[in-house]
Amino acid sequence: MIGEFEEGREAEVASDAVEWMKNHTIADLRALAYEMENDGKDTTELWILIGDLTDMVQEISTLDLERNDALAEEEALALL
Repeated sequence: MIGEFEEGREAEVASDAVEWMKNHTIADLRALAYEMENDGKDTTELWILIGDLTDMVQEISTLDLERNDALAEEEALALL
């Protein structure tokens, strides 16, 4: 029974976090992490999340650049 409560609470927290991130940036999340650290809270998992999100943004940016390069090459070839 307690395990079910903990799983339900984890899902609720995850859902709240997703909703919060829809209206905030990674910089906002960093500020929150610093604030929590100053309050003496353990932010280890939060910093891991921030690192993961930062990595995802970099990967998406790289994919966008590669896609743009491919589109530019296709357009250039079409002009020939």
